Amino acid sequence: MDKKTKQRNNRGYSLIELIVVVLILGVLAGAVGGTISFMRSMDASSTARELLALLERTRLQTIAAEESEGVSLQLYAEGGKYCARIVQGGETVAEEQLIGTGLTVTVVRSHTEPPEEIVLREGIAPITFRYKKENGAFDSTYDRIRLEGGNKSVTLVLVTKTGRCYIE
Repeated sequence: MDKKTKQRNNRGYSLIELIVVVLILGVLAGAVGGTISFMRSMDASSTARELLALLERTRLQTIAAEESEGVSLQLYAEGGKYCARIVQGGETVAEEQLIGTGLTVTVVRSHTEPPEEIVLREGIAPITFRYKKENGAFDSTYDRIRLEGGNKSVTLVLVTKTGRCYIE
C-alpha cells in the first residue's frame, strides 16, 4: 500500500455521520427517560395496592383480636425506603418494605382547619392507623394517603366511619 492510499482511508467522520449518531443517542435517551417515568408511575399504583391490602389486613386482625390486644398499622421511612408494620399487643406481627422508593408519601387529615399534611420521611415518628374492634371503623383521624412519583399521583381514601378504603 502506498502513502496516498493510507491518506485517503484516514479522513475521519463526516458532519452528516456525526449528526446521525447524535440523533440516535437523543432518541435512545428520550426512550430511557420515558421508561423510568413510566416505572415510577407503576411504583405509585403498586405501592397504593400494597398499602390498601395492609390496611384491610389490619382491619380484619383488629376485629378478630382479643379486646386487650390493640392492633395498628404503622407507616415509616427508614434507610431511604418506606416500610409498614402491623403491631398487635405491642409485638410486631408483620413488617413489609413498600415498593415505592422513588415516591413521596403524604398522610392527610383534611377535616381539620387548616388541613394537616404530614410528609413521611426519616426522622419523624411512624404514622399509626387504628380501627375500632366493635365495628371496624377507623380510630385514626387521617383520611387520605397520597403517593406521588414521577408524573403520577395516587390517593388512598380512608372512609373514617366504615373503615373501608379505596384508590381514587
